[in-house]
Amino acid sequence: MKIASDTACLSIGWITLFVVGTDLFVISPLLPEIAHQFLVVPGRAGDIVAAFSLAYAVAAPALGILADQHGHARVLIFGLSGFLMANLLTASTSSFAILVGSRLLAGASAAAITPCIYALVGGMTPADRRGRYLSIVGSGLLLSLVFGAPLGAMLGWALGWRAIFVVLVACTIILVPTNLLIWPRQAHRQSSRLVDHRTPLAWALPLIGLTTLWGGCVYGAYTYLGSALSRLLTLGHVDMMLLLSLYGIGAVMGSLGGGWLADRCGARVVSSYSFLALALALLALAGGLETHAPVFMLGALLATWSLGAYSFFPAIQTCIVHSFPNHRGTVLAWNNSALYVGISAGAAGGGIIYESVGFVPLVVVIAVIAIASAGLSYLSHRMLSKMLSQLTLESVDK
Repeated sequence: MKIASDTACLSIGWITLFVVGTDLFVISPLLPEIAHQFLVVPGRAGDIVAAFSLAYAVAAPALGILADQHGHARVLIFGLSGFLMANLLTASTSSFAILVGSRLLAGASAAAITPCIYALVGGMTPADRRGRYLSIVGSGLLLSLVFGAPLGAMLGWALGWRAIFVVLVACTIILVPTNLLIWPRQAHRQSSRLVDHRTPLAWALPLIGLTTLWGGCVYGAYTYLGSALSRLLTLGHVDMMLLLSLYGIGAVMGSLGGGWLADRCGARVVSSYSFLALALALLALAGGLETHAPVFMLGALLATWSLGAYSFFPAIQTCIVHSFPNHRGTVLAWNNSALYVGISAGAAGGGIIYESVGFVPLVVVIAVIAIASAGLSYLSHRMLSKMLSQLTLESVDK
């Protein structure tokens, strides 16, 4: 019965994250249609993507604290309700200002949903399977990038961009009562008295900083990958889609493998080595681009890049849940917010380097940063482990 319950929770959590990820990623291919309908330039239409990310990054820390104090499942339902209203507005508004507002609400709602799903899964899972469970449920977000966004875009192109948001509304109407019923009752009744104040939250800052560095390294290069492949190798659309699909598949496999390895080898080992794997893959990619390697070899390099890099995220989340069990909602929310900060900083900084010296030097710079981050990761995890061990000894003495 326990296995069936865990399977049901993982399935609903996976579907919920898949829907949230599709909502985020489907905007990009539909931007030209949205800009045309609202009579704004594409750059202005991009404000709706920025609105989602900004709202997520700002709202996540406060919502994480609320989740730890009042129950992760309760805040999850609150977030899903806001997500439902946001997509109703997105699908029905005729005002661009209201459209931007609806994406702000969607981002803030996603900031309640995603960390709470991770916190609920992390809390219900035995320690020896925590990494695998977190990586399985987290793959819903990655697969929304690989499958949800392209399928949603095709629906939008066929029936109009609003159609995909109508579908997302219908999915959320089902997910609200389903999530309400599926999670254990104690998740709804969590009290602030259960929060363990002995473990200073400041101890989580080095881990959160690593997530910022990881987001900057991965997306500082990935943001300009398509443009670089077109400019350096003049690839056609078919070859481009193939390469990006291989990257996406590698990301999913890396995330799932990272969770499994975190359980077997330790989360801190996996999170540190993922930076090294990212650096080596980027340096190999730089060599492949410089020598105009064939498409199949570039595909293998891209898959290797994402396979190694994406093992980081389930590992760092496993470490957070293990190290801060009663603050997990707060720290996971901070961690997700830090990811968006890293992505934004990486995209902005990467853009400056890319336009100044090109993609290959950008990749080399990021590889160097990743190597330094691997060292920081090792030191941060070792320091946290020592502090938690000391705290345990002090508790035993008392």
